[in-house]
Amino acid sequence: MKLYEDKEKTHPLQSIYFGKVKAGEEKIIEVWLYNDSEAMLANIEYKFPNLPKTETLEFVRKPPINIQPKDTVVITLRWKPSLNFKSALDLEMEITAEEVYMASRQVVVTKEKS
Repeated sequence: MKLYEDKEKTHPLQSIYFGKVKAGEEKIIEVWLYNDSEAMLANIEYKFPNLPKTETLEFVRKPPINIQPKDTVVITLRWKPSLNFKSALDLEMEITAEEVYMASRQVVVTKEKS
């Protein structure tokens, strides 16, 4: 799976950059998650390992827990800095999921001579 800044998947993301936001204000960012595998992704979990303990990040809409192969979904995040946070926020996003491969059926028709 890959993260992008845009729906067209032209700008890949290594991190999610919120920049500096004044106390009392908020910033909302959309990122696009692309399932580049042949498997369905299930039980997706999202983590932000370098989010400072003083800060809270929230999902504006509940993020998907399943994504079909080759699908792209939007993830919308909101950050409202704490009063004492004076830095720019640049986050790593860890995404883990189970890969589920669907069984495919193949029908073979044979002709017998009589």
